[in-house]
Amino acid sequence: EGLVAVLDPAVVLTGDGGGEVSATRRPVHGDRDVARFLLGIAAKGAGAVVEPVLVNGAAGFAAHEEGRLVLVVSLTTAAGRVVRVDVLRAPSKLARVARTSPRVRATPPPERHEPPALP
Repeated sequence: EGLVAVLDPAVVLTGDGGGEVSATRRPVHGDRDVARFLLGIAAKGAGAVVEPVLVNGAAGFAAHEEGRLVLVVSLTTAAGRVVRVDVLRAPSKLARVARTSPRVRATPPPERHEPPALP
């Protein structure tokens, strides 16, 4: 119910696997169906490292599995609700995203270690 609350009742989800990987072939319509689809993606990628990102200036997130960028999701909002969800899974397109965006990397950023505090 929490996910449905942020989705517009008329939300549309599209997927792009580029013919290389599985993705939805038809748009998914409606808050409950989109929520179910997104929860299914989350369950399949339970071991993924997910980070918030900007996608063409819009809110979104990227997922990495075993150091590889495997998914970028762009969220379009209006009046405080998500009205469109675009899921990109095509490896050839993800490689271009990773090369051109400093925020979305082909591999996760290195761990950051804070310098020791000075007395």
